[in-house]
This record gives sequence, structure tokens and C-alpha cells, in this order.
Amino acid sequence: MKLLKNNGFIAFVRVNFYDGKDALQPNAMISLPPKEGDDYSHFHYLLDKRDDDFVIDKRQFSAFVGTDLDLQLRRRGIDTIVLGGVATHVGVDTTARDAYQLNYDQYFVTDMMSAQNETLHQFPIDNVFPLMGQTITTNDLLNILN
Repeated sequence: MKLLKNNGFIAFVRVNFYDGKDALQPNAMISLPPKEGDDYSHFHYLLDKRDDDFVIDKRQFSAFVGTDLDLQLRRRGIDTIVLGGVATHVGVDTTARDAYQLNYDQYFVTDMMSAQNETLHQFPIDNVFPLMGQTITTNDLLNILN
């Protein structure tokens, strides 16, 4: 994380709903959205998130829809993003599609993503992400940054 922070701007993105009023309405295909304080609204300690780091609270699948992520990136002159996260086929995929339409160059760090099963994880990596950017590993990213 230190190398990433030294080479650019990091926006930590999490799913977070406040009192449930702004949550997506669940249907048969989607489980109930997390509530404030659920594990989804906290960052794993290995991410080394600091109090002064930039945090985006998303309420939709995309990190761009309903947030100021695009504004914050453009203010800083950022035109390339690095994506990882959960779930590969939902949050990462939807964010990637929006980023592509907003004209961002993208790196997809495939070993920094996960999904409920290997099929859901692998399909966008093999079939969708290569259309919008480069699929790489964490080691590839470290080599690019060094």
C-alpha cells in the first residue's frame, strides 16, 4: 500500500448504507444490503487505511454512480485507475464499465479480486476486462510502479 500511495492517489471504496433508507431494494437475486457497521463498511487491516485517506461510500454496484469519485480523480488529473475488490463479477465489473465510459485507462489486478466462486470470478477477467484495460497480477503492478 505504501508503494501505491507514493505513486498516486488511493480511493478506498466501500459499501455503506446509512439507516437503510438509501439502500437498494433487495430482490430474489440479490441478498439484503449491508447496514452501517457491517463488515462491508470496514477495511481489512492489511489495506493499511489511515484516517486521512480518501474514502468513497458507495450505495450502488459501481463506485462511480452516486459518488464523487470521478470528480475527485479528475481534480487530481488522474486518468488511469487500478481496480481490485469484491465481487469481481458485480462491484469490480460495474465500476470498470463505468470507468471505461468515463474514458479512464484501467489495470485489473486479478489476484486482488474475488467472487463467490471461480466461475463468477474468472468470467469477467477472461471476457470483459481485456476489452477495457489490462489484466495484471499484484507482482505486475509492483513492477509497473517501480
